[in-house]
Amino acid sequence: MRKVIFSAIAMLISLTSCYGQVKLPLIPYEFAGSKGFVNSNLERVTMPVYSAQDRGNHGNPYVKYAAVALKELGDLKLWYLVLYDGREIKISDDSGFVGEDYYYSNHEKERKYAEIKSLWNSKDTYTIKDARIQPSPSSDWIIARDVKGAGDRIINLHGDVRWSSDDRHEISGIYEQGNLIFIAPNNYSERMIDGSGKYINNSEWSHTSRFSEGLFAGGKRVHSEKYPDYFFVTGDYGFYNRNGVRIIPVADYTDDYIYCAFCCGVAPCVFENSSCSLYTGVGKDSDNWALIDKTGTPVVTDLSAFEIGVFCDEGSAILTMKTSEGKKQRLIDTKGKDLNPYVYDWIKRSVNGYYRVRRNNMDYLVSATDGKEYACIDFIKSSPVK
Repeated sequence: MRKVIFSAIAMLISLTSCYGQVKLPLIPYEFAGSKGFVNSNLERVTMPVYSAQDRGNHGNPYVKYAAVALKELGDLKLWYLVLYDGREIKISDDSGFVGEDYYYSNHEKERKYAEIKSLWNSKDTYTIKDARIQPSPSSDWIIARDVKGAGDRIINLHGDVRWSSDDRHEISGIYEQGNLIFIAPNNYSERMIDGSGKYINNSEWSHTSRFSEGLFAGGKRVHSEKYPDYFFVTGDYGFYNRNGVRIIPVADYTDDYIYCAFCCGVAPCVFENSSCSLYTGVGKDSDNWALIDKTGTPVVTDLSAFEIGVFCDEGSAILTMKTSEGKKQRLIDTKGKDLNPYVYDWIKRSVNGYYRVRRNNMDYLVSATDGKEYACIDFIKSSPVK
C-alpha cells in the first residue's frame, strides 16, 4: 500500500512545475479578435492578449504544453512561447518552435547558427553552427540548411543527425508521421527514409500526403527515357503503404499537394464513377463526398460539401459548404453525422481536443469529442488557474 502511495506522490511531483501547478495541455481560445489560452480543464491560463492569427511559417505553432503566440504593440511584433502555466519565453520569430520539449532560437539575421533549447531544463542546450534551421510540419524533426553548401541534414530533437545529403542538394521538404519521413533532396522528387535515416525503398514520389495509420497518398515518379536527367509523374496515384505498395488506387491528381490522409480509420474524398478523387485541400462542390476505409471502400456516401478536412484524433472533422451567405462550416463524426446542430461562420482546426469557432458573432470552444460548446466570454469572467 505504501508503494502505491509513494508512486502516486512521485507521479504528481513529476507533473507539477516548480510553481506547484499541475502540467495540463494548453488550448487556444478567441475573444473579440484576440487569442488567449485555457488548460484542458477549461480554466483560464491567460487573458486574450495575443494575435488571433495561427501564424507558423514552419511547423506546428501548438504542441501539448506550449504554443507560439504573437503580441502586437503598434508596429512592434513580439513572439513568445506560452507555457502551460502562462509563463512566456521570448523568441526571435514565429519559426522558432521545434517540439514538445524543445524550441530553437536563431541568432543573427543570416541565421548562421542556432540553439536548440529545452523548455524544462535550461542546461539541456545544443548549438548548430553554420546552418539555417527549419522544423518539420510535425515539429519532431528539423532541417539544418548548411550555409556553406556542404549539404543539408535532418536532425532529431536531441541534435542527432538522422540523414545527411551527400549531393549538396537542398532538402525542399520534410514530412514526418510516426517513424516515416519524406525528404525531397533533388529534382523535386521525394524519397522515404525511416527514423534511423535509411532509405526504405528505391521509389521516388510526388505530391505525398502525411503518413498516417500505415498509409500515405501520392504518386510515383519515374525517369523519362527521352530526358533521363528529368522526371515525370506517372498516373499511379493512390494510397501506398511504407513498402511502396499501392493499396487504394485513386484518380489522377494534378494539384501541388495532397492533403488527404487517414485518421480514425477513414479518409475523406470525392467518390464518383466507383473511384476516389483526392480533391481535399482544393475544394470541390459535390454531393458525392464520401468517407473511405483503408481498403478504399466507402463507409459513408452522398455527403454534400465543398470540402471535408482530415479527421482529428478525437474522431471529428470540419465540413465546409457553400451557401447563399458564403462558405459556412459544421462538424461531423466518422459516420458522417453532425457532431452538434450548429452551423458556424468559421472553424479553426482542433488543438488538444477543442475547435475554435464563431457563430452569431459569438466565440466558442467546441469539444472535438462530443460537440459541446463553451462560450469564450466565460473564460474572461472566470478567475485564472492557480
